[in-house]
Amino acid sequence: MMSFFRKYAKGLFAWIMFIMIAVPFALWGINQYFHGGGETVVAKVGDRSIALPEYQNVFQRELAQRRQVLGASFDPADPAIKKEAMDRLVNTELLAQMTAKQGFRVSDARVSQQILAMREFQTAGKFDSATYERLLRMAGLGRTQFEENLRQDLTTQQFIGGVSQSEIVTSRDVDTALRLAEQQRKFSYLVLPAANYLGRTPVTGEQIQRYYQDNLSRFEVPEQVVAQYLELSKEGLKKNIPVDAAEVHRMYEERAASFTVGEERRAHHILIEVDHEANAATVEKARQRAQDLLDRINHGESFEDLARQYSGDKGSAANSGDLGFFSRGMMVGPFEEAAFSMKRGEIRGPIRTPFGFHIIRLDQIRAGSTRSFEEVRAQLENEYRQGKADEQFYDLSERLADRVFEHSESLAPAAEELGLTVREIGPFNRDQGEGIANEAAFRQAAFSQDVLDGGHNSAPIELGSDRLVVVRIKDRQPATHLALEAVKDSIIQELRDQAAAEMARKDGEAIVERAKGGKPLEDEARANRALWNPPALVRRDNAKVPPAVLSTAFSMGRPQGDKPLVKGLPLFSGDYAVIALQEVVDGNPANAAADRRRHQADEMVQQVRQRSLDELLQSLKARATVRVFEDKLQ
Repeated sequence: MMSFFRKYAKGLFAWIMFIMIAVPFALWGINQYFHGGGETVVAKVGDRSIALPEYQNVFQRELAQRRQVLGASFDPADPAIKKEAMDRLVNTELLAQMTAKQGFRVSDARVSQQILAMREFQTAGKFDSATYERLLRMAGLGRTQFEENLRQDLTTQQFIGGVSQSEIVTSRDVDTALRLAEQQRKFSYLVLPAANYLGRTPVTGEQIQRYYQDNLSRFEVPEQVVAQYLELSKEGLKKNIPVDAAEVHRMYEERAASFTVGEERRAHHILIEVDHEANAATVEKARQRAQDLLDRINHGESFEDLARQYSGDKGSAANSGDLGFFSRGMMVGPFEEAAFSMKRGEIRGPIRTPFGFHIIRLDQIRAGSTRSFEEVRAQLENEYRQGKADEQFYDLSERLADRVFEHSESLAPAAEELGLTVREIGPFNRDQGEGIANEAAFRQAAFSQDVLDGGHNSAPIELGSDRLVVVRIKDRQPATHLALEAVKDSIIQELRDQAAAEMARKDGEAIVERAKGGKPLEDEARANRALWNPPALVRRDNAKVPPAVLSTAFSMGRPQGDKPLVKGLPLFSGDYAVIALQEVVDGNPANAAADRRRHQADEMVQQVRQRSLDELLQSLKARATVRVFEDKLQ
């Protein structure tokens, strides 16, 4: 089931924390803290209850994911976010129950193999048992819990794979899709600007008052809070860690080899390409071509000019064949052996590699060197501090969680024991804030029931993999509304815009009727001061046509005979567009390149597989008892 969560995990600590939400009994202590020993159930899937903290974790990850993708257009109040988070939890549980019922099982060896391969548990590319144990402790999990949880994840993936991998698409299906995907449409359109109608209708005081009352929620100043918080971060810890000079010297001595730069060489080359599986005749032809170029160079022709003209390595050919400096291990074997056995200025070839035949000219040799302790001292000191900060961070994280729980009415005891500062931020609301309150997870915790209404400290909130925050409320300001006078000007402008859009719509609909009767759309554009766009054959991905116009043009039917199809549509801006569709030209699958067909087929297979999984989930939901208690969602 964790496969649903990995997509949304950000950073190692976030990923480990996700493991927790899939194991209900691992959260028992947290539920006690939030609810005084009880458990708020937000959904039931069969006999399985989904607790509020479990939902809140997924909800916060959904918020973070959307903020990252949508940027400035992100709306944290979008009700679809709550639905998506709950759907994710329900779907995960339905699949888990189905795999158990069907008897799917993953072996101990497969679980062990997966754990050993997880980069989260590796140090220097190898599995590290100490790291594994430490991260599980941070998540509050034992090895047995985690491994069973992982087993369920792998089992669910196995089940989904069995369902989806059986789906195929035929060549005929691909042809049909390509005809549609590559389809072009010829149409003209006009845009009737709403700006043409601005100011034609006066706005009355009665209209302003009625609009204000009807849209009072738009002028609400939401509830705000001022919060106190503690922040524990690796960066903050690192600044206060003194350097142990002897330890840093020891680090240098242990890693001296890593500070040694081997001999480097700089060369120009010309590549005559030939496939490593080519037949003998083809290989000999390429070798002879390379030999001819070598002979020309030996007779005085410019290596650089020939490289630019004939080399199959387009990257270096653009630079006259110059490869720059390289060390051992960077080039393919035969090339490297030749280059590191040559003298400066020597030209050698043809040299056979899997890519073809090379002519090499060695230009420079740079002897190897070892960076002195002083050169790398700052780097090592930073690594030393970072390592100590990592150790302290994990220890202090546990102590922070304990202290803010034990003294849930104040941050002062935890601050005093851990040497942290109680800071203040606000006011901010549920949806936006500045500074640390710009973090969705911070606001989510501040406005949670236990913190906002209960007056308790929050549990530690993870902001990235190296930063924890605890928040409590200092002051609470109830929701209010902006006074009419403060928003009067914006209301007047809105009413004017609405009136202009409505007049543009009415005139646009009249144009549609006249165009259907045979009046040329171009004449209508001139008569109504509209923006005119003459007939053009365009594809679905045309970026010059407004998206709404393009989408509508490609959703219209096929014109019959010489008479165009005509359709109008209001645009988001308040303008009104009228489209006249003259012709539909289907794509020709025979003209599609092989890689285009493969891409289309792959895309269709993914769509079919996703549809199969969606249908499976709908079937499981229809047969299961699923109850969501929306009034409990926070």
